[in-house]
Amino acid sequence: MNAAGEGECGPTKTISSSYDQYSDEPVDEWDQEQQLAAAIYEIIDPVVSRTDDTSLPVLTFRVWFIGLLLGTLLCVSNAIFSFRTNEFTATPLVAVLVSYPLGLLMSKVLPKGVLNPGDFNYKEHACIYIFAFVMGNVPYGVLNVICQRYLLYQKIDMPLSVCFAFVVATQCLGLGIAGCYRRILVRPAAMVFPEVIAPIAMLNSFHKNDDDSYDQHPMSRFKFFWIVASIMALYQFFPGFIAPMLGAVSVLCWFVKDRLVTDLNYRTMMMLGSSQSLGGVGFLSFTFDWSVISAFNPITTPLWATLNLFFGLYLSLWVAVPILWKINAFGMDQQLGSLAADGPNGTGIFPLGFALNAAVPFDKYGGRVKPREFLQRDPNDTFSIVLNATKYDLSQPIHVTTYAMIGYFCSFMVMSSSLVHVLLWYGKDVFKRICSAKPDSFDVHASMMDVYAPVPDWWYAIVLCLSATACTILCTVVPAFRLDWWATLCAVLFALVMTVPLGMIQAISGHNIGLNIVSEFFLGYLCPGRVSSILAFKTISYQAQNFAIALASVFKFGSYVKIPPRSMFLIVLVASVVGAVASTATAMFIYEFFGYFEVTTNALQRNGDDLKLRWKIERPNFAEFGWSYYQYARLLSEGVIMGAIGPAKFFQDSPQYLSMVYGLAAGLVLPIIPWILDRMYPYGYWHLVNIPIIAAFPAKPNAMRSDLITPLLVAIIVNYFVKKYRPFWWRKYAYVLSAGFDTGASFTLLILFLILLCFRGIWNTTVRMPYWILNPADMDGCAPWFYLTCKQCQKWDSSVLGGNKPRSSNGTRDWPSAPGCEFFQAGRQWPDS
Repeated sequence: MNAAGEGECGPTKTISSSYDQYSDEPVDEWDQEQQLAAAIYEIIDPVVSRTDDTSLPVLTFRVWFIGLLLGTLLCVSNAIFSFRTNEFTATPLVAVLVSYPLGLLMSKVLPKGVLNPGDFNYKEHACIYIFAFVMGNVPYGVLNVICQRYLLYQKIDMPLSVCFAFVVATQCLGLGIAGCYRRILVRPAAMVFPEVIAPIAMLNSFHKNDDDSYDQHPMSRFKFFWIVASIMALYQFFPGFIAPMLGAVSVLCWFVKDRLVTDLNYRTMMMLGSSQSLGGVGFLSFTFDWSVISAFNPITTPLWATLNLFFGLYLSLWVAVPILWKINAFGMDQQLGSLAADGPNGTGIFPLGFALNAAVPFDKYGGRVKPREFLQRDPNDTFSIVLNATKYDLSQPIHVTTYAMIGYFCSFMVMSSSLVHVLLWYGKDVFKRICSAKPDSFDVHASMMDVYAPVPDWWYAIVLCLSATACTILCTVVPAFRLDWWATLCAVLFALVMTVPLGMIQAISGHNIGLNIVSEFFLGYLCPGRVSSILAFKTISYQAQNFAIALASVFKFGSYVKIPPRSMFLIVLVASVVGAVASTATAMFIYEFFGYFEVTTNALQRNGDDLKLRWKIERPNFAEFGWSYYQYARLLSEGVIMGAIGPAKFFQDSPQYLSMVYGLAAGLVLPIIPWILDRMYPYGYWHLVNIPIIAAFPAKPNAMRSDLITPLLVAIIVNYFVKKYRPFWWRKYAYVLSAGFDTGASFTLLILFLILLCFRGIWNTTVRMPYWILNPADMDGCAPWFYLTCKQCQKWDSSVLGGNKPRSSNGTRDWPSAPGCEFFQAGRQWPDS
């Protein structure tokens, strides 16, 4: 079992088969499951205790107060971080560290009794972590609400009550599904969920006196955490503001001298080497920004899963995409984004002279099409947003980048490969658990939980039915959604079907896989031309499945730390509702805080609206600071292609992209190969080859691609070399190191964002760092020289040290008028994106 990587929570050999790795002699199923359980306990026993004190109080006043307080703070922080160009979230491990001194303080100052039942205990601490974990997950429904309410200008159509109700309903839908699948995803010993080991290890460090390092490393985990968090908080100011180039060190760009956008050699080198958003694939591009590195959780994710993931990323981004782009496999790969209007001589949206790492659609000439130009209010029904047929006919055939095409292909491959993978490796066991009510007698921890009163299945069934009913009513009654009742139920069914295979993959690997693109593709065929319907369907199906798997890991955590099931149910229910409301409110506040500016026309606003506007946060210059609305814009772009246009029309007019669906066939075949090889060579490592993780493709378009080397190096250094040669240090400090880095980076990024908010909201200006060698004009410095020179002048004049240029009547600065800098005049009013 240690083949998973020196004790890591690797994908154990299946319960139903593959026992032959332990013995050449035939064995019965009883012995097979017993020895499998023993191998799993060898992994988790160093962290998870086999004892339980049933007398410890759980749902105390301290738990509710600290849990809701820290959970809300984490929820608000991560809602703010949803506006990061590269995905970043504050880890709930922060709550484990911060809640400990708070719990001790309350146990000393509060009067004994109901408010203070005694010493702050292990289970109280664990419950606070559960609050933070559940509330810290920003619901996918928030993206849908922001997209419809602000990007599609349906603010009047979607009042606040509808927004909150929709997000809460989709959250609770995931809770109901998770509860109904406890027997399959939580009860079995093989469903380890490696991501829960780190918080348990940290809880042990506070409440148990055992020292894993045998006094070799006397510093406490608590002290170590605050040291590394402080160091990271100070360091994060450099990549976050002072020296942004540390976030993207693109080595290939250093060796390109003649930077002519019309030169194919230059474009090829930039396609490979540039890592900037809307640029290339980041070959040999490094990052020293922990907020970028931590997106892959390189320390807390098992090494075997990280290797699978990055092998898939390298194969997709550094092999498939460059080859397909170079040969123009889809007709206009190299021409997309090459029009002068959006190039370095124009608005500068694509400063490299082409587009690759972009999620926006392009017209028949290769020019960027603003997704909202394809949309308009239905003249016969002002609540509906439909396809602008005139604009589409002028633009079609529509093109997408090679990068986006590979992403679509991988999404289809993940869906089919997940089903096949689980069927091959775990099918027999899943079927047995569905058909049998007998509990798992081989899991010690599950058996220990049987002493508590269980949560009846009908509790979760009621939550599932009520939330599904609420989603159906909202989507059929509220005109902004326009999703039929049968389509809403199909979304729920889609989540029910896919939760088991994807949940089992996460349970053995710690890696989350989503199917948001496949879900909208399905409804797009059935109901084309209805973008709001597609967004609602996608949100319900993806959010329910994704949140259900997250809660399954929480239930496993509760099983390991022996939280009574009914207490778990209440905590998770309250945290889900409060977190959904807080996340939604925060995201809407951030979007509106920056304000808006008036425009002459806006086809998506009602005809009766006097003020035509655009939201300022949508301007591309915010991306220079690592903040943007790109995650929300990506949702809109996908909704326009799969919803307003529809797959049938899209493939009819652009048949070259039909090959993305071939990912379904690839996913049906490829998982069989490692399964057969594992049967042929049972002592090898073929059971570590996980096709769904290889195809996961978390590198979404529009984000910086400097994150493809450094996270893997961190994972190998910490989880192989340090673990092998300094095992005691690794066991004591590795997870604390990850939590400390995340905490320090989160703190600094929040400070920088608040400063940005203050200057923008109070003084209507932006704080910029002046140009210097580690703050180039486009971060990775891959753009043409004249563009970099002019941008550097702009950055200096608008920085904290510059700013002496006179302003015109409309408030914009007079940028350099030297030859080649005319694009700044055209770029003053950034185009709608």
